[in-house]
Amino acid sequence: MSEFEEEAQLQSIDFRPGEKWRVRTRDGARNATMEDEEFLRELDRGMALHKGDIFRVTIREVRTTKNERTTRDWSLIKVVRTRRGDDDVHDDPETEDPSSGREDGQS
Repeated sequence: MSEFEEEAQLQSIDFRPGEKWRVRTRDGARNATMEDEEFLRELDRGMALHKGDIFRVTIREVRTTKNERTTRDWSLIKVVRTRRGDDDVHDDPETEDPSSGREDGQS
């Protein structure tokens, strides 16, 4: 068993007990069990998730070898949003308008 931190996106979320979430890191995508109870409480309190949000996640990886085949099971034990997704940037009038090339959104 090992633990490590990664920057990741949550691609598929399933709130049913025991179901896995799809997580994308720089090394690819994989399914993981959500074990961060505080993060789940924040979602219950209304924290919104947005497409493209970036999270700092602590992952517990358990490797199991059976019949000369190794599987890696991931659990998300700590999840912290570090950046909101790009699709949210354009909702803020103070951010740059990509079509104008100016930060104030005026042409």
